[in-house]
Amino acid sequence: MLAVTVPHAGPQILAQAELLGMFTGLVVAAAARVSDLPHLRRRGRAMSLPAGMQWDLLPPLSARTAGALIAGALEPAYDIAGDAFDYALNGADLHLAIFDGLGHGLGSTLLTGLAVGAYRHARRDGAPVAGMHAAVDAALAGHYDDISFATGIIARLATGSGQLEWSCAGHPRPLLLRGRKIVAELSCDPVLPFGLGDGPPRPRVAELEPGDAVLLYTDGVTEARTADGEQFGLDRLADLLEREAASGRTAEELLRRLVRAVLDHQGGGGLRDDATLLLVQWTGT
Repeated sequence: MLAVTVPHAGPQILAQAELLGMFTGLVVAAAARVSDLPHLRRRGRAMSLPAGMQWDLLPPLSARTAGALIAGALEPAYDIAGDAFDYALNGADLHLAIFDGLGHGLGSTLLTGLAVGAYRHARRDGAPVAGMHAAVDAALAGHYDDISFATGIIARLATGSGQLEWSCAGHPRPLLLRGRKIVAELSCDPVLPFGLGDGPPRPRVAELEPGDAVLLYTDGVTEARTADGEQFGLDRLADLLEREAASGRTAEELLRRLVRAVLDHQGGGGLRDDATLLLVQWTGT
């Protein structure tokens, strides 16, 4: 956050303040690549080793391009381990993925880190969705000789046409928000989680309409429980998503409020499992 104090805030001063804010953001982003200070300033308390490693894996929490926007959120921020997401804006294509590694702690972080690394390597080699899916599956199956696995979704959004292609590896199905209403759960042929050697998938394709948004999430969101065992549940998630979308809030604020609702549902205590949300919206050509 940047605060500027001036004697008079006319249109010219406000325009200059906006430019100063943009410049400051660029400076902070650049400094974060060569200094620990921006990270230390953001922290309110000590972070666990798995959480620190996981945050270093992540791209920025939000990004916007001419035809689409994307935003992500993770909890618990200071002790997250097995969840991660990734994305890349490559020309007219927005690539995105979400992963949920088996277990907790450092082992789960290493498992998910391998999944993210294999995904990025295949994506940068120009692999299609099915190829990226197969690469992640092969990397985990080749490294682990036990039942270690990760669930996840890999997708590609063509920002020029609104065509969304995706594959799913044992992960909760994404929600399609259209006209501020949940109109569908996106589904595809069932495939085992990454690392269990189920073979290449057959990705599905959906034609989005301008303004459509797709929410990806991990099971730590819907399976958050109260002290007496009541789950947060898919219905509550869908209802809150519709309610917050109707308010016209930004994607980042919408996700922040969803995460807060999950924490409040569990009584404000620590989550039993990582909870991750990734929202992508096609704004149209």
